[in-house]
Amino acid sequence: MFSKLIAGDYSSFEEVRDHLMLRDPIELSATHRAMLESAEHAGLIEKRGLGFTVAANDARRYLTGGWLEEYIGLALSEIGAEEITIGQKIRWQVGEFVGENEIDVMASFGGDIFMCSCKALKSRIVPGDERVRVKLMQALHEADNLADHFNCPGGVVALAVTTDLLDERNRLVHYQQLHGKAAALGVNLIALDDLPWAKLKGRLVGFLGGSKL
Repeated sequence: MFSKLIAGDYSSFEEVRDHLMLRDPIELSATHRAMLESAEHAGLIEKRGLGFTVAANDARRYLTGGWLEEYIGLALSEIGAEEITIGQKIRWQVGEFVGENEIDVMASFGGDIFMCSCKALKSRIVPGDERVRVKLMQALHEADNLADHFNCPGGVVALAVTTDLLDERNRLVHYQQLHGKAAALGVNLIALDDLPWAKLKGRLVGFLGGSKL
């Protein structure tokens, strides 16, 4: 699956994605070229002249975030989810008010439900750039809305992002306010450093508890 390739080296993929979507000029390394070839083989991009172009709207959606939903879904399947739905749209009505929400990834484990909001954002929080912080906090509140409106007793809600939220060298977390808010709201965080395959599965098992698997 191409999503596993992306998760294995997101920082390189981020450069390739921005090159494809935003036409950001980059000096293509061997890693970049290998990713482009894999994306072409997967039918996501097409060669055009000396470069590449995104094949279709579905491919654009996949490259800008759909891959993360697929990746989380694959991990849930491997740890024993009974049913997995990607991009589940749920209509609701409260009195005369009608609306619709989309749950990026939803899985069932016995009678318990796991819901995950997935956001492919910048991999690094750059000092002075508040846009990533704002997007992260907005994403957290979106995930909390899922818990408020659709979660059942015993269910689990998570937010998966592609931003590095851990300073491993100094054993500190980046953006402490986000971690504190997530803990207060009961939303489990999956960040860039959690995306390696084995670690992701371990995180999910930890969220769900062994008794649910």
